[in-house]
Amino acid sequence: MDDPLGNHVVIDCQGVRVVMLHLKQGSLLVEKGERLARGQLVGQVGNSGFSSEPHPHLQATKVSPGQSTFEGRGVPMQFGGRLLRRNDPVVVD
Repeated sequence: MDDPLGNHVVIDCQGVRVVMLHLKQGSLLVEKGERLARGQLVGQVGNSGFSSEPHPHLQATKVSPGQSTFEGRGVPMQFGGRLLRRNDPVVVD
């Protein structure tokens, strides 16, 4: 395995880094440095890297200068105005 994170994207958003991990190999639709638009498709859910089954793995961290993405402080994320906790179900219409 080359990278335990698998096929992934790091999105810098006003001092917060949002990371999408274990995406399907070959499914990325964005390029490094590209500015993203709200609702833009980034890639497909997969299980690349150190992952046994397909799942959406998202995390957000507040980072200080010189810190890596995974050294920062976790930031809560909302989906559809809902603050989710680990393993909460999400239904997409």
